[in-house]
Amino acid sequence: MGLWSGFAGDMSGLAWDTIGIGRDMSGLVWDTIGLGRDMSALTWDTIGLAGNMSGLPRDTIGLGGDMSGLTRDTIGLGGDMSGLVWVTSSLGGDMSGLARDMVTAIINSLFHYKIKAAG
Repeated sequence: MGLWSGFAGDMSGLAWDTIGIGRDMSGLVWDTIGLGRDMSALTWDTIGLAGNMSGLPRDTIGLGGDMSGLTRDTIGLGGDMSGLVWVTSSLGGDMSGLARDMVTAIINSLFHYKIKAAG
């Protein structure tokens, strides 16, 4: 199941760092504010919480998640759990072409109004 003291291991016995940077078994790299997961959806550890082996939903820091490839929320940002790379440290969204997180629109709107007010 991996170690909970900063390192999470996948089912093949390999270990990878979950303090800021996680590496999945296909060699892709992503950053999730210190949270790591195994992109093969076998298992993952997040701040001492064990992953679900059956692909059913689970909770991570009080937020609902789905390990079956459907979208989930991580710290309020949406991401795709299908095994593609995604970053939730600033903006959420999946990499499969579906709509990006609403945070993008909010930030763009605030930036637009700030420039308009300054002009």
